[in-house]
Amino acid sequence: MLYLALFLSMAGVSVFSFVREDGRAKVLGGILFSFVFVYLVFFAGLRAPEIAPDYLNYVDWLHRVGGSLNSIISEFKDPGFLLTFSIVNWLGFPDFVFFCLIAFISLTAKYIFSRNVFLGFFTYLVFFLVFSRFYVVHDMVQVRVGAAIALASCGLIFLFRGQLFKGLMFYLLGLSFHLSVIIFLPVIILLFLGFRRLSRFHIALLLVGSFALSSLISGFSGQLSGIERLAPYLNGEYQTSALSLLSFYVLIRIVLVLSVVTLFYNQLSDIEHFVLGMAVVGLSLQILLSWNDSFSLRTAELFGMFDMACFVMLMRFLDYRSKISYGFLLLVIAMVFYMSTLKVVDAYASVLF
Repeated sequence: MLYLALFLSMAGVSVFSFVREDGRAKVLGGILFSFVFVYLVFFAGLRAPEIAPDYLNYVDWLHRVGGSLNSIISEFKDPGFLLTFSIVNWLGFPDFVFFCLIAFISLTAKYIFSRNVFLGFFTYLVFFLVFSRFYVVHDMVQVRVGAAIALASCGLIFLFRGQLFKGLMFYLLGLSFHLSVIIFLPVIILLFLGFRRLSRFHIALLLVGSFALSSLISGFSGQLSGIERLAPYLNGEYQTSALSLLSFYVLIRIVLVLSVVTLFYNQLSDIEHFVLGMAVVGLSLQILLSWNDSFSLRTAELFGMFDMACFVMLMRFLDYRSKISYGFLLLVIAMVFYMSTLKVVDAYASVLF
């Protein structure tokens, strides 16, 4: 029931994305969003250990490695995440304060992304879709990667807009929280080289090529098993399987990309072209790596915030009546996303009770 209440609260706040002229309504929307935001932080940070898998493993690892600067340096795995814990632990605060802080960092980055991706347009709606897709899996379970992806995604937006210092700061902070966001490095290099958008030809080449090369790439998986961070997913230590490309998330993104490319491509702004390009890269990588569900799903998560922004940007091309219909469709899609993530958590209980 609490999970449903969270979803409905965020859905209600997202309606204020369509309020741009009424000053009092905008203030009300900001106040309501602030209350819900604070609740989301504590809801994630105060969860009881038995709700989410790996919680106790997180705590054990944090106390074992994050207790001193020497152990952090010697481990040198996600040093920003460990250093944050070390500071909280040194100050004498309990573990749930640390998890509240990580939730705050992650959700703040998600809000910054939602606010900046379209320069304030549809902020609450973007945040609602990001929340629906990632709040449970990233802010209550995979907290390291959740914060890292949100921070690094902000970094890419700022770098695209030419804000180099801010962009690199966000990206490097995200990289210090989880190494997986290093996959964004080629995108950053391309941005520095002036590459701004994918043409229709590039998009078609990426999508068709990912399908064609998926089986071939799987044959080289053994050569990657020597990499420490990848080995457990390739040598059988973690159970992996092929990912079905007929899943709802894959199919709805294929429909989204094809719709934008065929109907609206020439009307897209520079940032919308960038968002579309990132969504296409994420989709292509998921298809390319579909022989290993762990790799495939992680790449989908890495580019997932751009997927959500891509869904929202279609609103700009619709008339009033079509916006209402599409808004209800997004609500249904968000509900499907959210309900699917609830499979990884149990009924809510607070660590304080």
